[in-house]
Amino acid sequence: MLSKIAADPLMPSLRTIYRWKAGHPEFAEDMRLAREALAERFSDLGWKMALEATPETAFLTQVRLKQLRWTAAVLGPRTHARLKAYAPPEPPDVTTILFRHFKIEKHSETGRHRVVAYTPDPDTMRPVRTSEGEWTTPVDPAAKMDAVMAASRERLETWADDD
Repeated sequence: MLSKIAADPLMPSLRTIYRWKAGHPEFAEDMRLAREALAERFSDLGWKMALEATPETAFLTQVRLKQLRWTAAVLGPRTHARLKAYAPPEPPDVTTILFRHFKIEKHSETGRHRVVAYTPDPDTMRPVRTSEGEWTTPVDPAAKMDAVMAASRERLETWADDD
């Protein structure tokens, strides 16, 4: 057992062994193979114990066999575990949500404006122009506000005259 080997003062500690295992894939693979070999040895030992069991030692043999089976399953899960390894499930379908982006484009010669829509390409996520609006004359915000205020004043005057 690994703990028994690591207990020997002339051998590396458990911490060192696990650090080697984490840092060196070939060492980790050798450790896995050694554990599977030990699981095979426990399996053979269990078979030998089962053959040597007598009615007087049946309960003790049963307890020992359960422990050997559990240890063999932990050491060699690929060959001795009840549940065998299986392929991981397929990843779920990814839902991509694309947002449209709108931009006001100005014509350099006429000064007119139009709205242009962009949508990202689902494969590259780069914006692609999808639609263009009609060219319109831009609205001066100050002039528009003056017109709205004048219309409001006229309405107020017509309501005052109605009274």
